[in-house]
Amino acid sequence: MVKIMISKLNKKLLESIQKYGENSTISKVLKKELDEELVEYYKTSMLKYYEDSLEGLKIYRKEYKRKPRVAEWNKYAKENNYLSNESMRYMKKSLKQFGK
Repeated sequence: MVKIMISKLNKKLLESIQKYGENSTISKVLKKELDEELVEYYKTSMLKYYEDSLEGLKIYRKEYKRKPRVAEWNKYAKENNYLSNESMRYMKKSLKQFGK
């Protein structure tokens, strides 16, 4: 649903740029609206990805009875579609910054 809305906004923006130019008021409004939707979409989807990765880390620790080394986690994460160690650290830092 959100992807469809983003796609429609993008199409409207491209049409507006072709018709009125990039610096027209309508193009600027559409660009701002599209940017806001994209930011919200990525925040939401990345948060879900981060939460899934934390759950994956719990599964790893339960299965192997220990905390993984960075290389081990990164390999496991890649195989199971989780965030890498560095990405998880970045997300953790970002979430603290935004009070989540």
